[in-house]
Amino acid sequence: MNAPARRGAGAAAGGARSVLPGWMAPLAAAAPWLTVAILFASIVLVSGALVREEGTLFSLPQSSLRDTADVSAAAVAMYSPRGTLLFFDDTRYVLSDDAQTGIFVSQLAARMETSPAATLLVMADERIPGGDLMRIAALAKKGKADKILFASRSGTGVRSPAGGAADAKSPEKEAGE
Repeated sequence: MNAPARRGAGAAAGGARSVLPGWMAPLAAAAPWLTVAILFASIVLVSGALVREEGTLFSLPQSSLRDTADVSAAAVAMYSPRGTLLFFDDTRYVLSDDAQTGIFVSQLAARMETSPAATLLVMADERIPGGDLMRIAALAKKGKADKILFASRSGTGVRSPAGGAADAKSPEKEAGE
């Protein structure tokens, strides 16, 4: 009889009694801390050394092909809405201006006369129309360049005015042929 009276007296006094067994009370109090520890451990495992792995290591074969061209001069050709721009010897030339292209030819001829290999390297933007590239080649020939090399950014290729790669067939055209 005393036990129910005590239980009722504790509840009446405002003290809430836990329904958990005595051995689980410390675990229930530590549950938020255990959750934080598990979360932290999972973050460390995901971002740690267990996930990091070195890539595949391999060595490429040596190529027997070598570029042996001695370049005497280099020019940069860039696309502009106002016309193709040509940069040579720290000077900008507009390809559509005949006076400026005449100056380019004379500067190039002076450079080619003093170099043992009369080779011009033209680093061209892929958006330059093919006709402008041909005009640059003709100007280089007037400027006494024996060899003209055209290059574009690696992996992009020179584009034709139609928008496709100049030397590659599109899959749609191949399917139709």
